[in-house]
Amino acid sequence: VLNDVHEASETCFKLFEEFGKKPIQPLVMGRDFVKLGLTPSEKFKHILNTCYEMQLDGKSKEEIIASIEV
Repeated sequence: VLNDVHEASETCFKLFEEFGKKPIQPLVMGRDFVKLGLTPSEKFKHILNTCYEMQLDGKSKEEIIASIEV
């Protein structure tokens, strides 16, 4: 019997049940960065990937945006 609890996996399973096979749409997009006064750059992709990971970890859009250093 496995007693390991993997929070990230549990979150993924929960989200999969909730949203089915459709990809989970990101809460934070490049346009949100532009609203913060950031200029589009090659860094956006990396930052967006990090934001998406935070979303999958259960963070809200507000929490994610608040964590972005302008």
